[in-house]
Amino acid sequence: PRSGLEMVVNKEFEKVQWYGRGPHENYPDRKSGAAVGLYKSTADEQYTPYIMPQDNGGRQDVRWLLLSDDSGAGLAAVSRGRPFAMTALHYSTKNLEQAKHTNELHRRDEIYLRLDARERGVGNASCGPEILEKYKAAPERTAFSLSLRPYNLHMGDPTEFCRTVLPVASEPMIYRDRHGAVVISTLTDNVEIRYTLNGSEPSSSSPLYTGPFTKIDSGVIKARTFAAGMTPSRTNVLRIDQLAVFTPVIFPRDAFFADSATVTITCETENADIYYTLDGHRPTRKSFHYEKPFVVQRSVVIKAVAGKEGFSPSEIATSAITIQKPGSPGVNFNYYEGPTERMPNFKKRTPLRSGVVSRVRLDEMNRRPELFALLFSGFLRIANAGTYTFYLESNDGSRLFVDARLVVDNDGQHGAIEKQGDIILSAGMHPFQVMYFDAGGSQALRLSISGPGIKKQEIPAEMYFTK
Repeated sequence: PRSGLEMVVNKEFEKVQWYGRGPHENYPDRKSGAAVGLYKSTADEQYTPYIMPQDNGGRQDVRWLLLSDDSGAGLAAVSRGRPFAMTALHYSTKNLEQAKHTNELHRRDEIYLRLDARERGVGNASCGPEILEKYKAAPERTAFSLSLRPYNLHMGDPTEFCRTVLPVASEPMIYRDRHGAVVISTLTDNVEIRYTLNGSEPSSSSPLYTGPFTKIDSGVIKARTFAAGMTPSRTNVLRIDQLAVFTPVIFPRDAFFADSATVTITCETENADIYYTLDGHRPTRKSFHYEKPFVVQRSVVIKAVAGKEGFSPSEIATSAITIQKPGSPGVNFNYYEGPTERMPNFKKRTPLRSGVVSRVRLDEMNRRPELFALLFSGFLRIANAGTYTFYLESNDGSRLFVDARLVVDNDGQHGAIEKQGDIILSAGMHPFQVMYFDAGGSQALRLSISGPGIKKQEIPAEMYFTK
């Protein structure tokens, strides 16, 4: 994942010069060994020949970049604000993604140039834990400004040329958040942001933006930056619809219970009215008005909608609550086969076979040596109310749900790792699910518990019941 610009540059501009981290390849979570400095290279030399082709050749914290031909003429990319990441290769992103071996790469004469505001680190949990959150490139709004300038040697030394600040204000970014707050920002310092709400072109006499303001209804917001001695920015335009109420959240959602379930419905929009039905019909203002949690003792399909004056109604939330008495001792399982690199969507898979085992284990299963998945389900009988800790060890990924809540997330491709999680449980029967997949190599799966009157131990067969 990355956010930025991608373009194709003529083959003549083979020489690469940049002021940033180098000289070797570096990425957001692998750059401390690459000092910031002035470096020269070629597009061919930027390539790193990994046995399995993948993204390569990244350079971080770039202030400016120059691609030039033998005469010194070329294209400069200069940061306006924060540094960027760059890649200049003779291979397209599509080719790098599709090729499985280096012999499947096809070098092109032209240069594929990427200028990125953000890109993900290189960790991917293929042989260890996932990368840290700060190195992920989440899909979020990002301010990114740079200038693209033609260059030749008559313009002076490129290090001086690229330090020159263009007298043009950066275009502002307009954003309305989920609560209706409008935020306008720019990367240019010491400028005024002027805006309009009636569709007219902003001028130096338009309202001055001083901070976030609320706009619930539909309309057109235009903004522009002004500063003394600088050319005003281009106008940015944001067209917005009437803000809708947040979709209600029904808890529990799509869950099984042994005798009854307490249902809560919440809405993130403050003071919104929630209406719901228990028969699967579309809720209206004549339906039940939600005021406090309620108990259901039969299987129902709950649908809820939220509304508030001045807002568009929310989307409809749905939850199927199934009341199903526990059956005989044991654990239900569904067994699946096939190439599996991540946790499958079990709702879209057809099990090769199903059955009942005494507990959540692999040694009772008739399974292939590798590349399979399992879905265990049933009820846990809890003798005493209190806080319980569940321990889930697996190789590769696994997840534990109790009362439709994710209690332990041990997903991903990895060796035998144990993770734990806590949940408050009442005395009685509690539905659970354990998801597991093996991506190859060794396998392991073990579910343990500790809590009131129970020292840490593998969950005994006496606590398991089928649906």
